[in-house]
Amino acid sequence: EVERRVPRAVTVGQELRIGYRVVNHKTRLPSLAVELVEGALPGRAFVAQVPPGGSTETRSLNSFVQRGIYPLRILTLSTTFPFGLFLKERDVEIPGEIVVWPRTDRPVPIPPSGGGSAPRADAVARGAAGQRGEYRGLRSYRAGDDPRDIHWRSSARLAEPVLREYERDGGRTRWICLDLRRKPSEAAEESVEVAAALAARAAYEGRPFGLVAGDARVDPGHGVGQLERVLDVLAQVDFSVDHPPSRPPADPANCVLVRAGDAA
Repeated sequence: EVERRVPRAVTVGQELRIGYRVVNHKTRLPSLAVELVEGALPGRAFVAQVPPGGSTETRSLNSFVQRGIYPLRILTLSTTFPFGLFLKERDVEIPGEIVVWPRTDRPVPIPPSGGGSAPRADAVARGAAGQRGEYRGLRSYRAGDDPRDIHWRSSARLAEPVLREYERDGGRTRWICLDLRRKPSEAAEESVEVAAALAARAAYEGRPFGLVAGDARVDPGHGVGQLERVLDVLAQVDFSVDHPPSRPPADPANCVLVRAGDAA
């Protein structure tokens, strides 16, 4: 008997560990030298020995270069024990799936807070400083921050970039609108990564955000759970010239339109 344990999801390029618990229901004989293979996945797990009436755990390592939903169905158990001359196999049906999220680490400047202009997928998101909110204090510079917020005196004193931090309309929902009216392409995939990076940034900033991508919509929310909901949708979106336009569900000033390749 085999139980599979798959993580909630994995990001493109990161290592995924699939865990297995193997139980030997035989009362007198061990199970020896068993290999476990998941369909077309490259990773393989191996069990040297499972004692009679006992169990053991193992895992396989895999990574993915494309986002998407990867179905799991048949797990193949095989062994050449005892002499390595004959291969014995058994297929076990264990339905499941692997959710592969797009990257969220693409550098994206702070989106404009009041113009409805949108970032480009091929040139990273265009941004403006927008209107300043209430001053909060100073903090270290992070990739993608607006350089106009650098506090030069403090930066010189500390020998590292330091920024003025403002509220920046923190209570205002940021809607991310991904335009799917394109043929599948590398630029289209980059636009998905831009949308994912914008969502990750909003989650980091603690501001509410939502997503519209074709017919899919994620209502506004906060935090890591909201980010996972958005990434689940972005893992599955398909590009097609026949898609309807992504219509902002709110004031365009609070929306960021992400399109592949062209200017917004």
